[in-house]
Amino acid sequence: MTFPEAIESVACEIVVPADPGGENRGSARVIDIDKDKRRFPRFPCRVDAILRYQSGPPALRRPREWMRIMVRNLSRCGMGFLHSEAVFPGERMLIVFPRGIQRVFVAKRCRRIGARCFDVGGEFSELLDNPTEAGLR
Repeated sequence: MTFPEAIESVACEIVVPADPGGENRGSARVIDIDKDKRRFPRFPCRVDAILRYQSGPPALRRPREWMRIMVRNLSRCGMGFLHSEAVFPGERMLIVFPRGIQRVFVAKRCRRIGARCFDVGGEFSELLDNPTEAGLR
């Protein structure tokens, strides 16, 4: 089984609310690289990946199985994605991209968009060489 097939085999539990303004459609929003004051430019993208929780708040029991996410934007040092669950700052997850590239991701923020839709952003523990490494561009 290839990595894209493995990702497709994981059920997507994200319910993206209707959004006529386009705010939640990820790649529909243009990112002005000149005004984005980050270490590395981020690029809009739209691809599914999978994650597995590694650590989080001790009182919160997280599932051990893989969960599907929808990647919205990506840079060498981090990414933003939609997830069906809320996450907390500092939670660590293993992310697997379509080409099999894996990175440990540390959540920095989470914003509720809908009942089963959360906008999550954070950093990788190890830089990506470039966005194409993960098979996203």
